[in-house]
Amino acid sequence: MFDPSTGVTTSIGDTGDRSTGLAFDSAGILYAVTGDGAGVLETLYTLGIADGSPTLVATLSSGNDGETIAFTPDDDLTYYASGEGVPNVNEIFGTFDPSSSIIDSITIRG
Repeated sequence: MFDPSTGVTTSIGDTGDRSTGLAFDSAGILYAVTGDGAGVLETLYTLGIADGSPTLVATLSSGNDGETIAFTPDDDLTYYASGEGVPNVNEIFGTFDPSSSIIDSITIRG
């Protein structure tokens, strides 16, 4: 937990794995994604706010080297990016819709 008024952080629990990105959705649900250094690679979880406990949401497309997520309230989607190198082969981009649990790939162009 982080207190923005004091800058103090407090451990609230163990997520059970290494996360490379965190994002809250518009309902206040905290999501975490694991990366290549984790025990379970490239996986999306929700985390309990009170204790950090993980709940499996989905396995994401596999890029190489690095994962991150971000939420946008404009469309209520969580975006994820994975990898480096050849677009759509080693670099993967997509969305997760928390209301339907649908994962969609986005073609990288350019």
